[in-house]
Amino acid sequence: MTTDSIIFPRRGWLVRAEIVPVSLVPARAAASSAISKRKNLGPHQSGFTLIEAALVLVVISLLIGGILKGWQMVQSARVRTVAATTTSIQSAYFAFQDRYSHVAGDWNAVDAGNAIGQTVNGGDDSGRLDTPPGDPWTESNAFWEQLAKAGFIRGDYRGTPATEPTLDNGLTPFNVFQRPIIIGRTLDYQGAASMHRHVMVGRGAPVGLLRELDAKLDDGEADQGKVRATVDDGAVTVFGGTNFWGGRESACVDGALDWDVNAGARDCNAVLLF
Repeated sequence: MTTDSIIFPRRGWLVRAEIVPVSLVPARAAASSAISKRKNLGPHQSGFTLIEAALVLVVISLLIGGILKGWQMVQSARVRTVAATTTSIQSAYFAFQDRYSHVAGDWNAVDAGNAIGQTVNGGDDSGRLDTPPGDPWTESNAFWEQLAKAGFIRGDYRGTPATEPTLDNGLTPFNVFQRPIIIGRTLDYQGAASMHRHVMVGRGAPVGLLRELDAKLDDGEADQGKVRATVDDGAVTVFGGTNFWGGRESACVDGALDWDVNAGARDCNAVLLF
């Protein structure tokens, strides 16, 4: 390091002062390093700014909104499918009767087979679809077979008499929850005053979906009108058997016989009377 001299006059004396140069670079680097360390140790090291937190909340809100909207769209689509399926079965019942002047499923096997042109199972020709507690499945199963082989519905159903439908024996069509759709004539529905012909939409439906279906097709009341809740499993008298296809979870309907949407039951069932 070199030094420079400056001579200051002082009362006739000459004073020599040496100037020692000081490098500022190391000092600036040290100061910068200290500031950097202070920043790294500051409150921003592991937190969010208010703007960042607000953006996160906005994104979360959008995601939740999208999920809810998607769920509502799925629910609405299922309601439309169940409604269309149920009403189309009703239409097929009357169309078959108009063409053949007989009730599908009730028509005896020989005459029905000759008219349809295929071998089918059949009923007792009583003029109505009978599903008594002692044998609820014979005419109910024959109903699907005769309708399908006559071309009124799609599917290949066996029509096996006196046999409870299962998930794999090919006796009935399924609803959107892969449960058998049953047709019959029973008292196993809420508010029943007399035995009535009906289509059961099938078990496995959430209570909210059936409430929406009831409002779409009828009055929204579980014990009134043409769309009603079935009785629960403990009160089933006809379509019981191993699987209780004619029943439902008890929490689907409350003590006032309204659809209990707050209970969140997911194994509900309903009938369409016609």
